[in-house]
Amino acid sequence: MLIDTFKFLSLFYAIPINDRNESHFNKHVEFLNESLGADNEIVKLLAQDFDWIRLLSECRNAIEHSGEGQRIEVENFSIKPGNRFSLPVWTYDLTKKLKVKKGPHDLLNDLDVLCSNMMHLIEDLIVLVVMDKLKSHPILALYKIDEQALKSECPVRYDVTLKNNMVS
Repeated sequence: MLIDTFKFLSLFYAIPINDRNESHFNKHVEFLNESLGADNEIVKLLAQDFDWIRLLSECRNAIEHSGEGQRIEVENFSIKPGNRFSLPVWTYDLTKKLKVKKGPHDLLNDLDVLCSNMMHLIEDLIVLVVMDKLKSHPILALYKIDEQALKSECPVRYDVTLKNNMVS
């Protein structure tokens, strides 16, 4: 999902992504920083989220290329003494590249947080790209729909429509 997120950005900002560097997120962020500037909202968002992006990326690497300083261990649901139920936990050692070793942590909670982070990042990036690409458009702009106007069957939160100064 992270790779696809940066591939999406490359459609608009010509990030040089190929099969050999598609997961070099630090280089992609550096490219965007150089081409868009450090004050760009997309660059600021990625810089702000880069720690968890890198953590997630290195967890994937630890699963696919496990070794010393790059390992994830998962303990599934279990019954503890006294018939106590134990939720799944995970421990990760990412000291090879990140100098991070943590656990055991609640696996379900951590996955929920990481999935939520991903969904918010993707939504924010889509909105920021649209805003960036429309800022010089003469009559169109992106607007956030009022929360009370959202339809429960299709809660679309944004709309591209005529700029306010164009409506008579």
